[in-house]
Amino acid sequence: HDQVAVNGAVDLNGSGAVGGALDVSLGFAPLLNDTFIFVANDGTDAIQGNFAGLAEGATFNETFGGQQFTFAITYQGGTGNDVVATVIGIAPAPAAAPLGVIREAPIAPEPVIVPGAEDWFTPALPAYHDAWGYVLTPA
Repeated sequence: HDQVAVNGAVDLNGSGAVGGALDVSLGFAPLLNDTFIFVANDGTDAIQGNFAGLAEGATFNETFGGQQFTFAITYQGGTGNDVVATVIGIAPAPAAAPLGVIREAPIAPEPVIVPGAEDWFTPALPAYHDAWGYVLTPA
């Protein structure tokens, strides 16, 4: 996996801004408790800030090969000052939404008066909810 080795201070927030996004893409299926050092920080200086939306101990999910992997992140891992993610859970990936058209059931139609006509037209929805039709009813 990719890793950044740093000599000196690490500030993930940089100049007081919000931390950048962590973009993880799995190329294989890790095992439970596998650890990945993203930032290997030399010396003893602590990591400053965090990745956007990922505070100390936060979790995030990634999928690969039909499985969903849950990772926990720490900014105090490795030698005490490294950014490390650990696999803490493995489960089947959520099923993808079925392909197709999703249709909402419309609100019951109201009768419509056609100007100049003595009859009412009531919109009617066919059983398959695909298109509106009109039913002629006497006034």
